[in-house]
Amino acid sequence: VQHVGDRVKDVLLKISDGK
Repeated sequence: VQHVGDRVKDVLLKISDGK
């Protein structure tokens, strides 16, 4: 099971990449 924090980190990385 993937932790929520790991998912949030992935989302943050995606947002940072799209910046």
